[in-house]
Amino acid sequence: MHLNVYTEILHQIFFNELEQVVTKLKKLNLRDKKAFLRFISFSRIEHFFIKKIEFKNIELIFGDEEASWLKNNSIKRAIRTAESKSFAEKISKELKKINVNHVFLKGINMHEHFYQDNLVRPLSDVDILINKQNLCELLEICKKHNFDTTLWDSIDINDLEIYKNPTLKHNNELAYVDIHTELKSSIFVDSQSYKKFGQNLLRNSAIKNSNICSREDTFLHCLFHGTIQSNYNVGPIFILDLISMLKNENINWDSINKKVSEYKLKKEFNEVMFYLSSSMHVSNEIFKSCPNKNLNFEDLRNIFMTIPKNTSLFALRNKKDLKIAFEKVFHKKYIFHHSQQKLYFKYFLENLLRLFKNHVLQAISNNYGNNISKKRYELLKEK
Repeated sequence: MHLNVYTEILHQIFFNELEQVVTKLKKLNLRDKKAFLRFISFSRIEHFFIKKIEFKNIELIFGDEEASWLKNNSIKRAIRTAESKSFAEKISKELKKINVNHVFLKGINMHEHFYQDNLVRPLSDVDILINKQNLCELLEICKKHNFDTTLWDSIDINDLEIYKNPTLKHNNELAYVDIHTELKSSIFVDSQSYKKFGQNLLRNSAIKNSNICSREDTFLHCLFHGTIQSNYNVGPIFILDLISMLKNENINWDSINKKVSEYKLKKEFNEVMFYLSSSMHVSNEIFKSCPNKNLNFEDLRNIFMTIPKNTSLFALRNKKDLKIAFEKVFHKKYIFHHSQQKLYFKYFLENLLRLFKNHVLQAISNNYGNNISKKRYELLKEK
């Protein structure tokens, strides 16, 4: 089935055109029905889909076995979310004991301000931002709680360059901690705003003695992450979060609009608000600017409603991009996690295999997905 059909159906689910959705889903053949449920699962919105369509209808349309598979996936994600939140609380408590400034990012803040149900908005990991000089203390705490820190053991913080965020898996394989020492935008855009935003988050955390971002900063980080940080590659859960925030009555939109200008996010803000305001009411107090005229509504729908599966082969346009592609194959900053790692050849081969699988094979096997990847990078690079 053409991806355009998936994104159209998903858009209609998000914006409550449910009678049309049920009719379209019933018309799918068995193969397409199964593929569509995988699309929902890859997007991490199983419970949202179940709530909208109702489980009895899903059983009728997709069959008992497929409906149970979807429901079980939703429950597994909720368990993982509960584990993540539990470890976030434990880690934060220990960091506070030793006076280490830190602030949670993304999902933890979303649950603090906008969601009460672990089923509706799953967490894939705990994102935490700290100063680089406190990395060893945080790693030690994570190790104490049975997270795998093998790649980061015995580092010397005074002579350390961090190439990739430490992403630590718990022994139970349910919880992950993603450690940030700074916020970085996509390598394909030249923006210091995201880094500045991260520095301000840490500064505010110290001033307010709070490890949770404000609602306004949570919105800003969601906008950053869903656009210039991820190459527009977050998928439908990005729109789920934005809708939840737009419906919240406790957000200061004047503050958000000022920060959107401060962090040079006007283009990205206009794009997502144009998309959302085309299908739901968005107050003039929130969105006043003109949309980006280079992309039509269908392009935006496909960009935001397709599962997160970009290949950066379609970002390559000029000599600078080709230089980045060359470095991604050979340069240690893309091969290693940090500057003190050894065994270059081992990690070079692992990196080469990963790049081949995630980019070359994907580009060969995914025709329409390639078109959406191209659109995402076009949007990313527009001025």
